[in-house]
Amino acid sequence: MSSFLSKRIEEQKKKAAEEAAKRDAEFRGLATDDEEGASAEPAGPVGQPDEGEVLPSGYIVPPKLRMPPKIAKLRKQLRSKLLAYPDEADHWHRGMKDKEELLIGRLKTVLQKMGVSLSQDEFRILAEGLLNDLLGFGAIEPLVQDKRYSEIMVNGPEIIFAEFKGKLQETQYVFDDEEHVQWT
Repeated sequence: MSSFLSKRIEEQKKKAAEEAAKRDAEFRGLATDDEEGASAEPAGPVGQPDEGEVLPSGYIVPPKLRMPPKIAKLRKQLRSKLLAYPDEADHWHRGMKDKEELLIGRLKTVLQKMGVSLSQDEFRILAEGLLNDLLGFGAIEPLVQDKRYSEIMVNGPEIIFAEFKGKLQETQYVFDDEEHVQWT
């Protein structure tokens, strides 16, 4: 099993490096703090999976739910800006409506000051991602909230397994990169 996981991790590292280079190229075209808020075309719906793949070993990698690059970049920039001080949200969790509303209000203010305009769908995706990052466990928050999963294992940004009814399965959830895993 460890050789399988080693191969799987190596394959994912290569794929992640290629995707990171592609994302970097795409990010160059996004709005920054001093650019006007011209928005790119709206992001697709949350949960739109990419295509799965079949590895040379015959293992089928499930389709992964990816954050649109524009939203991933904004989320990375804004994570720490929404907190008054670094430990502010340590005792907060998802479901605390007053804290969620406070963070969403701060998000709207920061986006307005940055001059970034988003469609309603893009804003919803960004807000949900930030709330999961700040008040929960980031990309794996849906798995944590689903009590049918007894164990969750993060072996890398794109390799997340969950135990469901005693069977270990690779999930569709991914973190943006290694920094996102560490931040959460």
